Formats: sequence, structure tokens, C-alpha cells
Amino acid sequence: MKKKQKEFTSKPGHTETVFGCAISPTNATMMATSSFDATIKIWHTVTMELSKTLTGQDGVIYSMAWSDDGQRLASTSIKGTVFIWDVEMGEVSGATCNQRLCNAQQRDPRRHSSRSSSTSS
Repeated sequence: MKKKQKEFTSKPGHTETVFGCAISPTNATMMATSSFDATIKIWHTVTMELSKTLTGQDGVIYSMAWSDDGQRLASTSIKGTVFIWDVEMGEVSGATCNQRLCNAQQRDPRRHSSRSSSTSS
């Protein structure tokens, strides 16, 4: 058991807490996970090999859901954004923002101060 555990933990994965996990409705060997690290990772469930990493959504990704045809994922972030991902291409095919959340974050001075301090490091 320890050898398997060590092998799994040495593979590439999320760098922060995983908040969501969903199996494709059309392909049980494909699983998506979402994380505090602002990424979605697509895994092959039999081998647990990482197939793809989806990046570009700003903020913690708390939840996601597959489309009925298993070709797209919808993800939501703490920043109020909703992205629609083309899983095969690994690209965003659509995005929107909850105006109340997005407008509040634009006015929040803490958002600007933390962003400027993180870019200066």
C-alpha cells in the first residue's frame, strides 16, 4: 500500500485544496477536479494519469459540472465568473460574470492592494 501511495503523491496534481470532483457523464474513465489553485484538471480514472490542465479562470474554482454530452465543463469561481470549457481543446468557449459579485470586487480596495503586492514580489 505504501508504494502505491508514494507513487500517487509523486504524480502532478493540484497544488492547493481540491473542492470539486466530477466524472464525465459519457466517459467513466474521465474525471475533472477543481481547486483553490484556480485550475481544473482532467484525469484518466483507470490510471489516475493527468490528461490535461485547464487554466485561465481567476480565483478559487469551487464547483464545476459536465455538460450532458461530456464535451464541455462549466466552472464557477469565487470571483463571480462562470467559464464554459471545451474539454477536448482545453480552451474557454464562453464566459460570464455575476455582475453583483464582479462589481463588488472591483470596488473592494483590499482586492487592489493584494493584487499590487503580489505582482511586486
